[in-house]
Parts: sequence; structure tokens; C-alpha cells
Amino acid sequence: MSGRGRRAALPPTDYRKAPVLDADGLVIRPVSGAGKPLGVWDFRASPGPVEFRRALVAALAAQGRGWGSQDTYQTNAGALKLLFKDAAAAEPPVAATGQITVKWWKQWSGDIHVRRVLAAVVRRAPGVPEATRVFMETPRRRPPARRGRPRKQAHTREELRRIRDAAAATVRAGRLRIAANTAVLQRWRAGAIERGDGDWPLGEVLDVLARTGDLPRHPNSTDHAVTAYAERACAFEGNAASLSRLFATPAEIGAAAMLLIAHEAWN
Repeated sequence: MSGRGRRAALPPTDYRKAPVLDADGLVIRPVSGAGKPLGVWDFRASPGPVEFRRALVAALAAQGRGWGSQDTYQTNAGALKLLFKDAAAAEPPVAATGQITVKWWKQWSGDIHVRRVLAAVVRRAPGVPEATRVFMETPRRRPPARRGRPRKQAHTREELRRIRDAAAATVRAGRLRIAANTAVLQRWRAGAIERGDGDWPLGEVLDVLARTGDLPRHPNSTDHAVTAYAERACAFEGNAASLSRLFATPAEIGAAAMLLIAHEAWN
């Protein structure tokens, strides 16, 4: 009924919902509850007997009736294709759902996450042994931690705050250093620094560093040493410090990663 009490219009009498499975039973064309297409999942190129594939593809289509995400289909379809590939390569090959034994399922190359994702699909397929169904339905417990191994302790909020503040200070120092040297480089390239000015040598060296990723070096020396001109321009601070005038140091990159981890709550 509509909001005003009128009966909603019915679809035409000859309307038929498009089938999810193609006629050959090997291609799934799912749609969400809102009618949005959720991709086309084709198993015609997968190895193995047709009836074996049809049984599991039909189980995937049945399991996915309530799914509204293409990503969910992609995860499960990818896992099923991996199962077909490994079943065909097994010795002897697994060629029917009745051959999906507990032993084969446990040693299947799909990792525990893949097996957990696909278990609900495989359980739907006709012919799967009852022992295998029961095994798939039984929750798996993680093995107990080894005795004597120290348990991981999470940082306290205060510890995490200090870590975050230290990382932020490291990143800020690098950002300010790079910004100051970039400003000199931009002024030099714009002609705002005249030859003979104190910043001219530094701007010239920074231009080489920005274009090549390295300091000016003696091309004919055996050790390719940095030129004395570049060393004077950078105040004899050493190659690593001179390179970091325009680029972040490993410590600063690590600190930036730490800030990203803390901001996104990754663990």
C-alpha cells in the first residue's frame, strides 16, 4: 500500500525476475535487493568436471542471495576458483562434492581465512559428506599460547600519547627543514637570488639535488666524492644531512608511519 492507502502498482503479468545463474549453471549474475548489478562471476574456465563445478557454483549463488556487496561476491568467487584449481591438482583429483573429505579440506592450500569464508558455501552443496559438514560447522579454537612465552601488552593511553607526540615532533622537524630548503630552491629557480648572494651556492646545489636525487660529485674521481663547492654550500654537514635538506630521513618516514598507524587505529 502507498502512504495514502492506495494499492501499489503490480508488475506486468508476464514479468519474470532475471535468473541469477546462466543456463549452463557456471555463470552468476547477482543483483542486490535494490536491483543493483553485483558483477558477473564466470566459472566456465575453471578446471574440474562440469557437474562438480555446477554444484558448488549453485551453492555460491544460493549463499549470496542476501549479499548486497560486490566485494563479498569477489572474495567468495575468488576462493571458489582457488578451490577448483587445487581440487583438480590433487592426487587423486577431487572431482565430486562427495570427495571433499575432512582430510582434504584440512590440508587444502587455501589459508584458514579462505576456508572459513567458503565453508558456508560448500556446506550448501549436495553430496558433501556429513562428516565434512559437521567439521565445517564446528568452531575452530586457536591453539593455546606456548608456555613461557611473554604475553603481549598493549600500550597505555599515556604511553601511546607520548609515542604519538614524539613521532609528531620528528615529522614536524623534517617538514620545517624541507620547507625552508624548498623555499630557497624556488627563489633560486625564480631568479630572486642573485649570483654572489649568500644563498646562491645553496640554491644551485639544491637544484642538482632536486633533479638528480644526489649531490654534485666529481665525475672522474675513483670514489665519486662530493665536490668541495657542494660541501661548502651545505656548510660541511655531511652527505646524509645534506641529502635530507629536500628529502625525509628514515627516522622521519618511520615517525610518519607511526602517526598513520595511530590515526587509523591499525594494530
